[in-house]
Amino acid sequence: MGLREDRPPEFSNDERWWTAFTRQSLVVFLLSSGIAIFICFLLSKIHLTPVGIILGLLIVFMSVVMTIFPVPGNDVLHGAGLVLWEVVFHIVIRKKKRFIYVKMTGSKEEI
Repeated sequence: MGLREDRPPEFSNDERWWTAFTRQSLVVFLLSSGIAIFICFLLSKIHLTPVGIILGLLIVFMSVVMTIFPVPGNDVLHGAGLVLWEVVFHIVIRKKKRFIYVKMTGSKEEI
């Protein structure tokens, strides 16, 4: 029993690491780094390594930024409190499924 350490209940899966990254952003960083290394490897075969490095850094930077910064709290209609990738995901879903939900009818009408 002496080797057990109690964990405070307020810690969750989105515990902040290094005060900037969440666990989700670290996973996205690792996956996008793998994609960037693969792209750099492919472009090095045709002697375009500098282009591959720049493209890889751009992919990693954009994907991590989209998982770190939330939408400001005063933009309620634009997804306040969500991170940027969730807002982009919602916009893509809305573009594919365009429905008008009519109150008190239990049905939806297509546009």
